[in-house]
Order: sequence, then structure tokens, then C-alpha cells
Amino acid sequence: MRTRVRVADPALIMYTSGTTSNPKGCVISHEAIVRGSTARIGDALPDDHGDDRHIMWVPLPLFHIAALQVFVFGVSAGASIITDIYLDADRALESIRKWRANSLWSGFMPPMRALRTATGFDAAELDWVRSIWTVGPEIEMRELLELFPNAALVSGGGMSETTGWFCISTKDDSGEMRATTSGKLVAGAEVRVTDPDTGADLPDGQRGELLVRTYTVMDGYFKDPERTAEAIDADGWVHTGDLYTHLASGHMVYNGRVKDMLKVGGENVPAIEIEAFLCRHPNVVTAEIVGVPDDQLDEVPVAFVELVPGTSVDASDLISFCRGELSTFKIPRAVYFMKSDEWPMSATKVNKRDLREKAIGLAAVPTG
Repeated sequence: MRTRVRVADPALIMYTSGTTSNPKGCVISHEAIVRGSTARIGDALPDDHGDDRHIMWVPLPLFHIAALQVFVFGVSAGASIITDIYLDADRALESIRKWRANSLWSGFMPPMRALRTATGFDAAELDWVRSIWTVGPEIEMRELLELFPNAALVSGGGMSETTGWFCISTKDDSGEMRATTSGKLVAGAEVRVTDPDTGADLPDGQRGELLVRTYTVMDGYFKDPERTAEAIDADGWVHTGDLYTHLASGHMVYNGRVKDMLKVGGENVPAIEIEAFLCRHPNVVTAEIVGVPDDQLDEVPVAFVELVPGTSVDASDLISFCRGELSTFKIPRAVYFMKSDEWPMSATKVNKRDLREKAIGLAAVPTG
């Protein structure tokens, strides 16, 4: 049967977008998942891994494209992959120590945050780690650079519809670029940054919706031609729904989701801008911003915040923290505190639709 399979034939269906609508099945070809995964990870793999065998800690579920890419690369590279049926910080640290994982693939910050809370965690002890693959707020990315000075921090941007990465940190990127950008386009990918309202192409340095075209684009959504046509235009461009800035250097900077762009009194406010600023507070682990209706401004930002265990801060303190640093219309009108197990999640992402409904139900009012 293998001799009858073409590289362009469908290999798998990856379901996505469960946080915003009914999940859609991305039909992905053999070439996209195999050639795409092995080439892109291989090109970005730091040279100082040397001839060491790759031992990868991968806490993400295999039904997520970020984990499946790693698994496929691992098979091709003869690597060992350490995973678990669920994420437990102490067990994860024990596995990393036992097997001396030299590549930590948290993919997103929540698993990395969990690892850092493990009993006896000491980054200096894990001096054999050579690469950390994750995305997250700039402040946390910089913290990882300091915690693991011997490891290359690898960031990137991708989605199920493009079979994972379309941009990724390059081997010659500085620590600064690794912490503040999503790297450069991978081989075989091209992008456009467009005005979300008009569709017009924007110059380098301006934020807009990212369109991607590459050989790893999905064949379409399974048995859903209408939504396929909405996602991929006639010229093969995937309309990602992500806001990016393309820098003159060729680096890409992620600015959040188009749907996470709040409209406050007619002004565009990316939720990620406020989230990133709140995460600069020493007591804040993570922050999520949603917009709630307002009679005067149509929509205003409200924050949900998780604090560092053992610390405390008032909502008014966080709002005061923003004053003088953020424009007045960007300052959260209310702050609600969440525990680590209270976030509404869908696989690896916070479900902002549920947070927005929660905020409206709490009748958010100005607290500062």
C-alpha cells in the first residue's frame, strides 16, 4: 500500500479552532507534515546540540500541531521524546532530570510556568539543556534567556492550517531577536501583511492581518468547502486572523489575534499589548484581556490575572501600575483574579469567549 501513496495525499486531519466555533478539521498531506516538520525544525536546531542525541521534553498533547511536528521530527532524527498523559510539574522535572532532556519543547508558556513551580526546580542544575522552544510574552522570554544561558531560545509562529510553523528563530538570531520576535520566514513560505478592514498590503513596520502561502498549507477543512473558501483565497493565501508586523530585517512580530483587537472609542487596541504590560508586574504570572460593552466607548478592556503563588496585589494597584505607562483608554476598567486551575481552556489556549461572558456576567465597572 505504501507504494500507492503520493506525497500530496492526505495523511491526517488535525482539528482546530475549538475556542471560537465548532472545531474544523484541517486535512494535511504527507508532504506537509513530514517534509515541513523535518526541514523547519532541522533548520532552526541550534548548532551547539552538536552530535548529542536529541532528548526532547514535550508536554503538549499529540492532537496539537505543535506537538505533532516535534514527534515527526523526532522519528526522523532518531530522537527520544519524553511526554506524559497529563502535566504534573514535579513529575515533569523528575523526567527531565532522569533522562537528561536537552531540548525543552513547552510550545507555550503555561507548561514552562508549571515546570518552574516544580519542587526543587533550579535552572542552573539543568545545565545540559541546549534549546528551549516556546512562545510567550517578552518579559517571560527574557527570563528564560537569563535562566538558561547555555540554551538557545527558539520562538516562532504557526497554525494548524499551515501545518505548524511559517516563521521561526534562525540559528544566527541574537537573544534579543529570539525574545522579541517570532523569527523569520521558513523556507518555502511567503507572507503579506494587510489592513484588516480594506485588505490592502501594508509596508514593513505596520501591524496588520497576516496572509501566508506555502507548500504546507492544508488541503482544506474536512467536508466544509464554505469555511475553506473563507480561510484560503483563490490565490492560495491563508487568511490567518493573526496580527503581525513584518520588520525590515525580515523578522516577524506577533501582535495578537484580529478578533482580540478591541475597539475602544474608535481606537484599535491589541489585547496582547495590555497583557504584555501587565506581565511586567513582578506579582503577575499571566494576564488575559477581553473587551466588554460600554455605553460611551462601545467597548472597554477588562483584565483577568493570575498572580505568582504566595503574592498578593489589589485590582486598584494593578490599574495604578498602568497609569502613566499606557494610554488612558488602554487601562483595564476592572481586574479579576484567577487561580491556575480556573482558566477556561481549550487544549493549549485560554478560551477568551468564556472569559468575555464571565466579565459581562460580573458586571464589570471601573475600579480605579
